[in-house]
Amino acid sequence: MSVAEFVAHLRDLPSELSLISPPDLSDTESRSELSQALKDLEIAGTVEGRHTVLQAAALVPAESHWSDAAWVWAVEDERLHGGENAVLGWIAEGLKDGVFDRKRWVERALVDYSKGERAKRAVIAWAVIDLAAFLDMLAETFQQPTSRIAICSILLAVSVEQHYEPGTPAETTLMYRIANHPILQLVLRSLMYDTGNHLFPKCIRLLLAIIPYAPLTLNPQVPFLMIITGRAISWRDRKFVDADDAQHDAVTRTPPPAADIGWQVAKSAGEEPIESTIVTTTNRCVTLWLVAMYGAWPSNVLAFIRDPIPYLRNKSIESIYAVDWESVYPPGLLAQRTAPLLKDFSLHPSLVYFTSAAELQDEKRWEKNDPSEWLARAQMIAHMEKTAGGMFGFMDRHQAGPSAEEISDMILPSETRSGTATPGGMGMWNAEETDVERLRRENESLRLEAKLTDRVRKQFLYHIGRLHGYTLKFNTEESEMNSFVNRLKEQDKTIKSLTAELSTHRAEASAAQQKHVKWQAQLRDKNTQLRDERKTVSGEMDKLKGDLADMEQVVKRQKEELAVVKNERFKLQNQLTEIEPKIRHMGDYEIRMKQLTEMQRVWDDDVQRVKEAEDQLEALKGRFWQLDQMLRACEKEKKEQALHIRRLETTVALRGESRPSSPRPSRIQQSRPDASYYIGVADEARKRAEQVEKENRELREELEQLRDQARRSPQKQKEDRAFIWADEERSFPY
Repeated sequence: MSVAEFVAHLRDLPSELSLISPPDLSDTESRSELSQALKDLEIAGTVEGRHTVLQAAALVPAESHWSDAAWVWAVEDERLHGGENAVLGWIAEGLKDGVFDRKRWVERALVDYSKGERAKRAVIAWAVIDLAAFLDMLAETFQQPTSRIAICSILLAVSVEQHYEPGTPAETTLMYRIANHPILQLVLRSLMYDTGNHLFPKCIRLLLAIIPYAPLTLNPQVPFLMIITGRAISWRDRKFVDADDAQHDAVTRTPPPAADIGWQVAKSAGEEPIESTIVTTTNRCVTLWLVAMYGAWPSNVLAFIRDPIPYLRNKSIESIYAVDWESVYPPGLLAQRTAPLLKDFSLHPSLVYFTSAAELQDEKRWEKNDPSEWLARAQMIAHMEKTAGGMFGFMDRHQAGPSAEEISDMILPSETRSGTATPGGMGMWNAEETDVERLRRENESLRLEAKLTDRVRKQFLYHIGRLHGYTLKFNTEESEMNSFVNRLKEQDKTIKSLTAELSTHRAEASAAQQKHVKWQAQLRDKNTQLRDERKTVSGEMDKLKGDLADMEQVVKRQKEELAVVKNERFKLQNQLTEIEPKIRHMGDYEIRMKQLTEMQRVWDDDVQRVKEAEDQLEALKGRFWQLDQMLRACEKEKKEQALHIRRLETTVALRGESRPSSPRPSRIQQSRPDASYYIGVADEARKRAEQVEKENRELREELEQLRDQARRSPQKQKEDRAFIWADEERSFPY
């Protein structure tokens, strides 16, 4: 059929395209022609027309042109005959390629399970083919507390939608990929911090569906799984309340997260209490969690329940709450609450081989993990075969059968039954919802229940088949055992012949026995002698025991005295420790005082030397003044003598040139001294003046030396004092 004929048949508006032969779309041109022809059709305005056109559009790759039409088709959710799976797969491919708005579809899928069922199914189909992108988007939305119940519900639906065959390697399953995605860390945080009573069992069920397929991935998270176990044990009979609620009994109160974690707690405020019809289901959820934890890590479960605080500290887990671990786990409380839950469990083989630390370090025990074998072993150890539903029966049927509401709460979020959709994308049950919507929700619950039950059933059947193979192997071994029996018969004949030989040897042994009788008589005599000696030794031992008892009493008293002496010695050591810094400080003070005393002595010596130098300087100043006066007197006398000599010379010269006119020259010549006399006097005065000048120069040099010494003395004292203070600072830096 050509594309034009196919489009012409679409105008008859069949509800599904199975009545029309598909066109030939082997080449790109025909696919483009069909895509353009579908865009030109105007029959998509009705429900049937839109359904038909989208089925035809599913034959070609998705385009953004069909975004609104696909959205309306998914939202209206009309029940039509066939063709839905093809459209859902086409929408999933469009979401994978980014053609359709992923955020819009995911938010719609999270709104409500009774509305927008097609959107939810399309998102689940997208998750199966593009799980990483789907989980990344859910991880962003998981930060909103109001969206967490819906996210856990859709993750649980995704985990059961994928087809699974028992015996498939666990590493290839969708559950294993979810366990290795960061969203699992967010689920663990929710289980450790959130106080929502409807959110907690939903997260527990999600983890229970993942644990059998990824125990090695969860192995590093075991300490945190133990914290969740402690919360589950307390929550079983005492539901959560918020940390800021009023104090009252029979509840489980979780401390707020540590400040550096930045987690928004999904609180229980505003929730309706858990209905009495599903209390048994919630209790069953906790029991299944204990079975899973005990089946995977029994040593860690018992170590944590016995004493949680040392267990967490040995695993180097700091407190994840705003309080210390001592405030979270009262002593013995978890053990008391867990004892009734574990009383029927059998001894796990790992308890014989591993401690809690060795159990986490030994990864070989998970190398050949098979989910079906793990489920069967956990059921056997927990004796779960005695209860209805068996291991991991999430939706257990009571004897009278569960109500539709119970089944809905078992597999879907137990949101409150009133109110409208919250901003976070989590839908609330509407008080005015119709019976049809309730039936739709119950039908979805039963469908998921059937898929999950069928998966568990297949796993058990697979395990039974493997056990049957082991049985055949045992039959082969039984035939080998029969051959062993025949060989044993032959060996029995050999034993009879050996018995005859044994009787011969017995006769020989009887003869040898007579010899032994004689030896026994001799031994009796020796034994008698030894007994006498033993009595003597026993008396001495009794005496020594008495002495030993006395010595023990003495030793006991000495120990008591030693304890008293040790106590006194400890007190004295404490006192010595307390006063030792003071003693060292006093020693430092004594050294300091000695140094200061030495410094004072040096200072006094320096001051005395300075005073002596000053006195000497004053004496030298007086001496200088006297010498200066003498010098001035000598200079004055020298000047006078020089003047007198010049006058005498002048007079002699004048007298030598002129002749005396006196009538008595001989008298005058006799009365006047001779000129040589004056010359001698002048020479003597000159020599004396030279001597005085020499003494004057010496005195001046001595005076300059004294002045230099006087100038250097204060400077030297300053330098000495600076040196002393520097030495003190090096000795006492404080």
